[in-house]
Amino acid sequence: MYKTQLFIIFSFMCSYSIASNNTSCKLCTDIVDIINSELHLANSTINIIEEVVYTICNNMIIPIKKHECLFILDNLQNIVNWLLNGLSPNDICTKIGFC
Repeated sequence: MYKTQLFIIFSFMCSYSIASNNTSCKLCTDIVDIINSELHLANSTINIIEEVVYTICNNMIIPIKKHECLFILDNLQNIVNWLLNGLSPNDICTKIGFC
């Protein structure tokens, strides 16, 4: 895995592993932001993006956050399509019921 991807995952996990008051909407928009960055800035393939999100989900300590993360992962292809069509992370998370 690339160094930048590892840094993103580590930074993300630090912010969610101990914080219990983060909302589902914030979690979703943060993950969709990571997907968007991987898609547009890193020019990653869907397989690499899936690996990044899967790693984030597997390292979630709070069970409900892990479940929410896996739901986002299950909808990855739709999320990628919506991002490519210009939807914002907030619009996407609203569309899938997190915001």
